[in-house]
Amino acid sequence: MSESNLIEQIAAFPTLKQAWLRVLENHGCRGADGITINRFGSSLKSNLNKLSSSLKTGKYHPYPLMRFSIPKRKTKGERFLSVPTVRDRI
Repeated sequence: MSESNLIEQIAAFPTLKQAWLRVLENHGCRGADGITINRFGSSLKSNLNKLSSSLKTGKYHPYPLMRFSIPKRKTKGERFLSVPTVRDRI
């Protein structure tokens, strides 16, 4: 399979919609762009079409990760989480 065929399959609307459903099931938080899962979903078709287009044209670039710390449960200290945007999770 060629790279262009693989990109076409990944960027196909049904594939992105399936990936969106998996992201939706996880109930994650917003990313660095401030867009929540509900907000992304309110314009789902438009957002997935934009993502598809940027993937197909080679213009897709992930956003910076939102990084924060949470306290460890059983030991002292904290652990760091890096959270991608909803779009980048798809």
